[in-house]
Amino acid sequence: MSIVVQVLFVTLLVFVPLAEGMAHAPGYHPDSERADGSAKILSNRQEHYAASQSRHDRQPERLTLPTGNPDIREGKADRPVSDQPRATPSGSPTPVSSAVNNSLTPVPKTDARKTSASTTTPAQTTLPDSQKPAAKATPESTTVPKEKVAYLTFDDGPSPLTPQVLDILKQHGVKATFFVVGRNIEGREETLQRMVAEGHVIGGHTYSHDYRIIYRDAASFYDDLERGNQLIEQVTGKKPAIFRFPGGSTNTISQKYQDPTKYGPQQSVMTDIIKEAEKRGYLFIDWNVENGDARPGSYTTASSVNSVKQQVQNKRDIVVLMHDSAPKAATVQSLPAIIHFLKEQGYTFAPLSADPALPAVVRGLRPR
Repeated sequence: MSIVVQVLFVTLLVFVPLAEGMAHAPGYHPDSERADGSAKILSNRQEHYAASQSRHDRQPERLTLPTGNPDIREGKADRPVSDQPRATPSGSPTPVSSAVNNSLTPVPKTDARKTSASTTTPAQTTLPDSQKPAAKATPESTTVPKEKVAYLTFDDGPSPLTPQVLDILKQHGVKATFFVVGRNIEGREETLQRMVAEGHVIGGHTYSHDYRIIYRDAASFYDDLERGNQLIEQVTGKKPAIFRFPGGSTNTISQKYQDPTKYGPQQSVMTDIIKEAEKRGYLFIDWNVENGDARPGSYTTASSVNSVKQQVQNKRDIVVLMHDSAPKAATVQSLPAIIHFLKEQGYTFAPLSADPALPAVVRGLRPR
């Protein structure tokens, strides 16, 4: 029996490796094998090999590394089982499939101390300018004005002197305001049209400029004012939004002509007229500097200039009262020197208007 056993053992050693080699040969089919005991053993081995190959070729599941595990980020954790090298039938290790390699992109190493600091200390963020808290607004009363403005005004025209005034203003690049008397317009329509064309502003100064008529009561004043304003609108196409009282808003001569049946010694017609101006949407303009040509008596070119110099002082906004009626030739002669002086003092020039942007100090001016 021992001899038979030895023969069988030798047979297995010789034929089994031979059978495995034939299994890899082209055109080999196990079904054609007709050996008895050897064939069964060979068939079992081939099934085991085929199952092993099937497991080897199957794509492993895609791995997702937990981002919160610092050991995996640092490469300290054991690799998953699916990531271990496998042995081929020949015994050599098989590298991990490319699918696994692509899913396991190496994570750059970071300094653990920096990571710890970033998680415990919040980063300081610099906000863009548009998101920064707005600075507290400075009250208007404390705002420093950017420039000083001079508003030159001429009353009682137009007259033969008015074109000369316009020539001087044009020569010096200055815009002004003319408070026109309605009864003086006829025959001088072109002068008003020139005023508008050259950027000046026209305001009303009543039609008659007759104190006995305009200061009888409020109704009489506005009848006369509207008559003059209608003529201005007919000539220029613009109805005045501003006006100036003959004698100013604080005049006392109006008390001499006010209706005694409506007003007494302690009542003034000017109070009613001023209230009515706001109801009608008008803005009346007074002055805080004058060249002296409205005062009784004679005045000269030199006195006109000196009067302006003395009154300007350090005022920011000034409204200068002058006249362009026929007897005021000295005003025309002094005008270039007045403009030159004001420019030296840092003033710019502008016409008046009813615009809300007009400085409050100008709106509230009252002549002394």
